[in-house]
Amino acid sequence: MKTRSLPIPAAAAVALLTSTLGATASPGQSLSAHAHRIVEIADDLAHEFRLRYRHTRGYRHLVPDISEIQDRAHHIDRLSHDCRASLHHIQVDLRELDNLTHHLHEVVEELEHHARHHPGHSHIHGPTCHVHRSLDALKDSIHAMELLVEDLRASHHHRQDHHHRPVASDPIRIVATLLWALAD
Repeated sequence: MKTRSLPIPAAAAVALLTSTLGATASPGQSLSAHAHRIVEIADDLAHEFRLRYRHTRGYRHLVPDISEIQDRAHHIDRLSHDCRASLHHIQVDLRELDNLTHHLHEVVEELEHHARHHPGHSHIHGPTCHVHRSLDALKDSIHAMELLVEDLRASHHHRQDHHHRPVASDPIRIVATLLWALAD
């Protein structure tokens, strides 16, 4: 059985690439991290709404809104883990989620306004500063993910427009391709 050793420059390249495997994150990992953060915030808000707003006049309006946000957030999270998912689909869902979140923030403002001005008819349990920080964090996370999706779509279209061969950005594929070429 004949064994073949790698030339020193190729061996150095393999060592360099394999040493950086853990240091790089793929866009898909970043996308799923954003999606997971959105799910966490939405679930936290649902819990906070049950605690704080259950005795307000508009709680019945709040529950289906936060449930829809949670459903959409979980859907986007599932899409972010699916390599066959369309970036356009994710972008449309994020836009809808953003609109729902802005609407939800308005509903919360109305509930708090009503509770302040009509304390006998409804009341809020405890401070709501955490709710407002969470709503802001949800909007910020959605906007950050929207920007990431736009960047991914733009880079994908750029590669297609210039008829470039897709560049292997995955270090494992680069190493495997290099080893395969050297074996010939």
